Amino acid sequence: MAGGFERNLQAARGAYEENDPFRALRRLDRARRSALKRKDLAQLDRVLDFAEGVIARDERTEIERESLLYAVRQNVRQVTRRKAWETGSELVDPYPALDAPRAPVRTFMSTGVKIWIAVGVALAIAIVVLWLAGAALS
Repeated sequence: MAGGFERNLQAARGAYEENDPFRALRRLDRARRSALKRKDLAQLDRVLDFAEGVIARDERTEIERESLLYAVRQNVRQVTRRKAWETGSELVDPYPALDAPRAPVRTFMSTGVKIWIAVGVALAIAIVVLWLAGAALS
């Protein structure tokens, strides 16, 4: 299982060195999932350090980066809580600011999606106008 984490981390590093931060973040997310299965805080910290250093050059990559950072921090909190419960020690929340109410993730909408939304709204308006015109004439 650790091999899966290392393989994904190396793939993320390779993608980042090839100047593809979006693909790097996708591979980091796989590494995060592998570390979470093992409940390994050290590996989660490595993913967090790498993700914090990724420079996003476009909106899609920035959204992916924010989502990954949020997920890793929540996973660190989860593993920390579990270890504190198992050992009976006092819980110290590593990220207390995550309790603050805010939207944790955003959704990327490409230009094509925005165009189709506009077309749908225009068609809906046209249908309503035609329906009202038909009702007024009868």
